[in-house]
Amino acid sequence: PRFQAAIGELIALVSVAEGIRALAFIPLVSHGQLLGKFMVYYDAVHVFSEDEMRLAGSIAQHVAFGVARVRSDAAIEDLLLREQGARREADAARVESEDRRLIAEELARLARAMNETLDVTSVAERIVEAALGLFRARASGLRLAAPDGSLVGIAFGGAMKALFQLGHTISGGPVSVSGLATLQGAAVWSD
Repeated sequence: PRFQAAIGELIALVSVAEGIRALAFIPLVSHGQLLGKFMVYYDAVHVFSEDEMRLAGSIAQHVAFGVARVRSDAAIEDLLLREQGARREADAARVESEDRRLIAEELARLARAMNETLDVTSVAERIVEAALGLFRARASGLRLAAPDGSLVGIAFGGAMKALFQLGHTISGGPVSVSGLATLQGAAVWSD
């Protein structure tokens, strides 16, 4: 009773300040969970009849059912989206794992090839051909630095094979991208 009286006084103060003379708050409940409230206001004194309260209760039940259904559908949709995302991530991880396995196998073949022969040209040819598959590239090449700083082509793969002959030389230093990389002692690449 005391709590009810305090609530009544609070409602009266707020209501008068907002121009409300009568109100009804009907909770929206679904499966024992409070979802919100349905409200009816009057700017004049009004005594709610039992029929009005039943109608308000019925509306509140329908609204609660609708809200619960929308939330449930949204939760299901969210779960489906998360499952699809997880499947995409798993598929990507499988592809990445397969790519890593293929790279590891190719690197092992290259290591065996380098141990099988001391012929630099033969090993270089295997490296540039392997690079095409490893990087899914259109072309690859391998140049070695000459004593004068120039870069001499010892193996070309893919499209570079048709463009350059073995022994093709480019100047070292900042006059070419290859020379720049050699001069800096660091990788150089395009974005």
